[in-house]
Amino acid sequence: FTHVVCLLRHFWRKTEEAARSSEHRKEKQEFMRLQNDILMYLADVFTCEVPQLSTVLQERLLRFAVLPVLMGSALQLCSQHAMLSQETSWAIFYDFLQTLRSCRQMLVILATLLLRPYVTEEVLQLVTSPAPRAPLGYFEVQKSWGGRAQGTTSDGYDAHRPDSVLYESMPIKFASEPRRTNRLRDASLERTSE
Repeated sequence: FTHVVCLLRHFWRKTEEAARSSEHRKEKQEFMRLQNDILMYLADVFTCEVPQLSTVLQERLLRFAVLPVLMGSALQLCSQHAMLSQETSWAIFYDFLQTLRSCRQMLVILATLLLRPYVTEEVLQLVTSPAPRAPLGYFEVQKSWGGRAQGTTSDGYDAHRPDSVLYESMPIKFASEPRRTNRLRDASLERTSE
């Protein structure tokens, strides 16, 4: 799932690039369609209701894409790490929520993160830090598709970590101590009231 989620955020980046250029409107629609295809695949995996699979997919999706890329860019708590513009991230986040609307657990987690008064330090760290880098294996697979690899191994804050660590599933602590004031909620309320 790590590779799928890295591909998803690659399409988000390409959507952003196309959105910046008025000449590439058709490309933007194509990248939105591609990322939506991936989201539909992920929704299918969630609806299989295999708990172990859903747990790993949820963690990968949150850790590699949703928290650092979508929420980080939409809320702009640390703008130097934003991968997308606020406009693009909110549009993609809306599509994400629409496509995965049948994945109740994912929606509950996201609603909780945006609405409760406190969150864990780990969640705040994931939203305010750059996304983890894509594993080297991801770029090897890209090359096998016949194109050149997009992105670099230094994308992300953990360029020094071995790939094996990036493939490990590490549950995200949503309800443990210490808790911090939920800057995500404050920022989302501020952004949506503008």
